[in-house]
Amino acid sequence: MTELKTPAEGMPKPSGIDLNHVPPLVGTLRRAEAEALAALIVRALQVNGDEWRPIAWAEVVKVFGADVAADRQPWARLSRNPFFRPGLSALVKEHMDEHGAPYRFAEHLGEPEGLVQFTPRGISAMAARWQIAAPAADRTQKPTIQ
Repeated sequence: MTELKTPAEGMPKPSGIDLNHVPPLVGTLRRAEAEALAALIVRALQVNGDEWRPIAWAEVVKVFGADVAADRQPWARLSRNPFFRPGLSALVKEHMDEHGAPYRFAEHLGEPEGLVQFTPRGISAMAARWQIAAPAADRTQKPTIQ
């Protein structure tokens, strides 16, 4: 599996990002579609090792499905919300900073596995607004996956 290109040293683990509000990560990554997908990815990372790493779309879908089946909130409610639209293109889109330098919040590592990984800039953006002081133990509990 591909490693993070830049270590996430000094950044919180995925469990340190608060996803317990609706919509998750609002006002963080410039587009609601990017924030929706980022929230699903962070949740999957929380329950599958609690480390920043590349993750396959199938892994994200599996965790989301298990959370919905268990009626775990906010995921069950969001699954019925027609405005909750995760979007890969919005998450990996190139932006320009105030000095004209390009950056991305995440990278799509391509097929066949469809791996996605957050960049340090993406992790920092989420942590700047949604980092929690002490992660709750239940954030990293694995949902029952059938």
